[in-house]
Amino acid sequence: MIWSVWNYKTRTYDYYEGGTPTGTHAGTPPTPFMSSQIGMSPEQSAWRLPPGARKVGSGTVARGRVAALGDVASSLPSYAVPLAIGAAALYFWRKHR
Repeated sequence: MIWSVWNYKTRTYDYYEGGTPTGTHAGTPPTPFMSSQIGMSPEQSAWRLPPGARKVGSGTVARGRVAALGDVASSLPSYAVPLAIGAAALYFWRKHR
């Protein structure tokens, strides 16, 4: 099976050949608990690249299934960074009042 992984440096898809998805929900990609209001990144919305997949090329259009190298569980929710900035700003504002 062919998997396509977005390469941010080259702005193309890297193609990998590997096994088929396994598990109870092999027909749909995993979805994170929270997603942003404007959408999700490829790392959040794609299948995980199967172990042992090997790179076989690259191109401008995705082929097969879109996958991600990252782990959905380890990616921060979309609201985490703005929330942290807001909390830090509030802390410093109260401290220097």
